[in-house]
Amino acid sequence: MLKKNNLAIVDLETTGATASCDRILEIGILRIEQGKLVEEFSSLVDPECRIPYPIQRLTGIKPKDVKGAPTFRELQPKVAELLENCIFIAHNVRFDYGFMRNEFQRLGKPFSPPCLCSVRLSRQLYPEFRQHGLSSLIERYKFECENRHRALDDARVVWHFMQLAYKDRKPPEFNKQFEKLMRTPTWPPALKQSTIEKLPSKTGVYIFYDDQGAPLYVGKSTDIRQRVFSHFSGDQRSGKEQALSRETHDIELHETAGELGAMLLESHLIKTLKPLHNRRGRSADKLVVLRYKPKSKNYHRVEMEVLSVEEPFHAKTIFGIFKSKRHAKDCLEAVARELGICPRYLGLDETIEGACSNHQSGVCSGACVEKISIKSHNEKIKQAFERRKLRRWPYKGPVIVEEHGSEDSQGDVFIIDHWQLVRAMRYTEDGLIPWLQGPEHFDFEGYKLIVKHLSKPQIRVRALQAEELRYLQLSAEGEFV
Repeated sequence: MLKKNNLAIVDLETTGATASCDRILEIGILRIEQGKLVEEFSSLVDPECRIPYPIQRLTGIKPKDVKGAPTFRELQPKVAELLENCIFIAHNVRFDYGFMRNEFQRLGKPFSPPCLCSVRLSRQLYPEFRQHGLSSLIERYKFECENRHRALDDARVVWHFMQLAYKDRKPPEFNKQFEKLMRTPTWPPALKQSTIEKLPSKTGVYIFYDDQGAPLYVGKSTDIRQRVFSHFSGDQRSGKEQALSRETHDIELHETAGELGAMLLESHLIKTLKPLHNRRGRSADKLVVLRYKPKSKNYHRVEMEVLSVEEPFHAKTIFGIFKSKRHAKDCLEAVARELGICPRYLGLDETIEGACSNHQSGVCSGACVEKISIKSHNEKIKQAFERRKLRRWPYKGPVIVEEHGSEDSQGDVFIIDHWQLVRAMRYTEDGLIPWLQGPEHFDFEGYKLIVKHLSKPQIRVRALQAEELRYLQLSAEGEFV
């Protein structure tokens, strides 16, 4: 395959990680024809936007370096010429392909070359190694790379690797794995080509439907097109994805301004639509919790309880929430083993008097026979579940998180209180409209999503002012998703 096809090995430096809003900063392309390097191309690109300081540090490319550099619009004819009739190859091809495709789309140009990921090729050919990043290949094979994180030098490393692997693994094995990765998506036979062509490389949620209009699967991605493609790739389809390929007749798309909106919308749609092939994220009527039960001047306990989602509970006494009794029990048993906490005080041993079974085997530290002090036991209890407790809300009241789309007039606004979505609004050309209504009761899945997202250092959170709340409440008149 290395000598039978035209290849374009591409590496891009960009202003960020999101193809829909960040831009290309530098392009490096090697054109290979019948196994021979016929042309190298490299150019800085005026991204027409700010270069974040972390990107400047990583690449060494400063704003002064791209001053006067051509824009992608000016480079597009040359880039298209180099990529013509080639397999598009990159190390983590989704990243480079996504940025290149977005740039072509901004100019109204078609872009859909066949792709191959050299990271996946490395994994297929060298499964004995754990690391397959570019830096790992450079170190492992002693490749020369004068300017790491510069487009042309990084592209050369990929070419060196492919030449080495072709000789090392021998042409038959190399070609076999190359062809395996090159298998094009096997599209659902009932899916219209126009639906496939309209898939955007943007953040959002997608829904697969069957021939009766029943929802089959809900998913999210920062690149809807690439994620949908991955469901139907020919080389690694699971039984579920084979079923999706047989049953899918239509795809519904919901673009969002950012990742938080995609995560919350996906969670909401899974709970309300209950798609056939989504198991995770469905709403449950019950919560399995570990309740902390301190006793004055005595050994404290933790006990498992099953609560209705409608029951109010005091977050300070909850030492963990689980999807099932089995998961909760596994957690308690692990705590008993690792910290030597008596299983009797974790609700795992029903005997009333004498040494517990763990103490007899030397695992329990001895609360059952009063060999450990009450203070030490109680500290162990708190230590064991510190990371599993519901996180304390760090703000005085509700907060606002905003995500902005590619256009200034578009964006999503989220009101969040105590790690729960209260309401989401959407900026449109017609103004602010209601979008997502928060759950009526405690939503554990939503709690985990919001905790994880708001913990990211780049996420900006601000307090919700009273006047702002009144304005948003007035704007919320209308129907939610």
